[in-house]
Amino acid sequence: MDFFRNIFALRDGERLGTTTPLPGSFPSSPTTSPHESSNTIAGDSNQSAENTAKYTLTNLVLFIFRLPLVLLYYFMRTCISGLSSLRFFNRLGSFYHSNNKFISDSEAELKSLLEALSSDYEAVTPNSYTFNSLYDKDNGTLAPTFLKTKYPDLLQGISEQGTFGIIYLHDALLDNPLEYVNEILCSESFVNLVQKFQTLLWFGSIQSSDALQVANSLNIRKFPFLGILWLKNSGTVELIYKQEGPLDAGSYNPQTIDNLLAKRYPTLINIRQQRQNQEMERLIRDQQDSRFEESLRRDQERDEQRNAEIEREHIQTENRRLEKEWLLWRKAQLKPKPVGDMTDKCNIAIRLNGDRLIRKFDSSLRIEEIYAYVELYRTDMLNSDETYQNGNEPPLGYEHNFNFKLMSLVPRKELDLNTIIRDESAIYPSGNVVVELL
Repeated sequence: MDFFRNIFALRDGERLGTTTPLPGSFPSSPTTSPHESSNTIAGDSNQSAENTAKYTLTNLVLFIFRLPLVLLYYFMRTCISGLSSLRFFNRLGSFYHSNNKFISDSEAELKSLLEALSSDYEAVTPNSYTFNSLYDKDNGTLAPTFLKTKYPDLLQGISEQGTFGIIYLHDALLDNPLEYVNEILCSESFVNLVQKFQTLLWFGSIQSSDALQVANSLNIRKFPFLGILWLKNSGTVELIYKQEGPLDAGSYNPQTIDNLLAKRYPTLINIRQQRQNQEMERLIRDQQDSRFEESLRRDQERDEQRNAEIEREHIQTENRRLEKEWLLWRKAQLKPKPVGDMTDKCNIAIRLNGDRLIRKFDSSLRIEEIYAYVELYRTDMLNSDETYQNGNEPPLGYEHNFNFKLMSLVPRKELDLNTIIRDESAIYPSGNVVVELL
């Protein structure tokens, strides 16, 4: 106990072994001799050194005890800060999740509202329509054609079709929430109005976020609410009539609304006519562009065909020129037929288109010599006076192909151009060949 007491005493700046005098006591002034005084000074020095050592030890112990606490404090502080930052991302994710859920639940909200209004509806007159017969999504008189699922769809329909739009905001917490439903929405005059002017509809409950946003944007403070929108010449949608709060005597007059819409309806007709004219002009331009592009395409195809034909004729002319030069060169290279008693010769009888040619060939030459002779005979170049003017080299870049083949009769086989004549037993020393066109 004294040890911990001394620790706290040192922490408070007190010296060990000292006591605080009581208030009102007299100071003690002991009388000491010189010898005792020196002993006292030495004792005090020893006591001070001992106190310093204990003070250092105490600080060390306090540091050891405090260090884990300090580390734990900063660790907990870091964890709390991290959790606080995660709360921001959690809120952000919840925001997007709620938005997506809102978008996907718009149709469900309208369906729920229509079911609630249909179940709570009470006909005020025997001749009035029932809510379900008018606004059933599948079989209602008005819903399939005029009722929109979302408010943006209503605005888009007004803008695209150039027509009126009616919005109804329902509040189920009112004392008489179905007043507008019974008195207006299911009345014969309202049905005739919608059908006469081809008016689009949208219903919403202020308990839904979509309807609440519409109420705030239109500065609506009383419910139920019935408003009529129309399309201006500038292309913007404007609120031109509103009925809000409970129906007072004479506050709702169907004839007034009919006159209002009839007065503005010609403007919508003009907008539709302008759009039809613009659409017609666009279609005419598209057709003109299409015809122009088609004509341009045909012209390009004709030009390409003409260019291809010119190129083809040029190639054919060049090929004919090179072929003629090759024939003149080959005529110059053609070996004369053997004469006299030369033993190294071969007699060939050639049948060509009813003609029978007989000629002797040097048997040491290749059979290509016979092919060349036949080619020169077929092209009437054998008796031509034209000569080759480019020396002994064939035309550069030209390779001649024979469009026929030579067939021996016995045995019947095609003669190879590269075979030496004496090596072909079907025609050596004599034989018959037939020219067959490819």
